[in-house]
Amino acid sequence: MDHDKRPIQDKKAALENLIIMRDTLDKHGIKMFLSFGTLLGAVRGKDFIPYDDDVDIGIFDTDHEGFIEAVTELSSQGLVLTQRWENKRFYAFERKGEFIDVFTAMKTRRFLHDRWDLDTRASVPARHLDTLEAIDFMGERFFIPFEAPMLLRNLYGKNWRIPIQGCPSRFDVSAYIERLIANPGKLLYFLSRFKHSISSRAALRGKQ
Repeated sequence: MDHDKRPIQDKKAALENLIIMRDTLDKHGIKMFLSFGTLLGAVRGKDFIPYDDDVDIGIFDTDHEGFIEAVTELSSQGLVLTQRWENKRFYAFERKGEFIDVFTAMKTRRFLHDRWDLDTRASVPARHLDTLEAIDFMGERFFIPFEAPMLLRNLYGKNWRIPIQGCPSRFDVSAYIERLIANPGKLLYFLSRFKHSISSRAALRGKQ
C-alpha cells in the first residue's frame, strides 16, 4: 500500500512487527496468514523482498470484530493504526518506521465457484484459504495459504519466481464487474484502476 514508498529499511523491526501482530492476534483467537509481497518473499527467498515497502498479512472477515478489539492492545505494544480504508477491510500499522498492512479476506461465490477475495482487487480459489499451512520464515513460524506456490502463480503469473521490482498482483476481472454493478456511479474510478493494472503488468512484461 501507499505509505512513503521506500523499501523496508529495518528488517529486524519489520519481523518484530510481524511477531507482535501474530502473537497478539493469536491471543485473541484470530488466525493470520502471510499475504501478497510478504508471502512472495517468504516462499521464494525466505526473506522480505528487498524493494517491498511494507509487510502484508491477511485475516478472515469472520474475525473482524475480534480484530477491532485487538487494535488497542496492538497500539500498547507500539503498533499504531495509521490507515483504515475500504469499508473496514484494510488497516495499516506502523512501528519503528516500518509498516504492516492487514487485509481482510472475504469468501464469495463467483460463477458457481467459491473464492476468497484477498482485498478489493485480487481473489483466489477457495482451497487456498479454506486450509492454511505453516512455514518457517526468518526463524519464526507463520501460517500461509494452502498450496502457496499455485496461489502466487495465480496472483503474479507463471514467472512469479523471477524477482521483478514493482510487479503488482493480478486483478480479478469478475470482481471488478461485480463492484461496478453494485456501484455504477464509480464507473470512471473502476475503469481507471483497471487501465492502470493492465498498463503496469504490460510494462513489466516488457522488462522480462
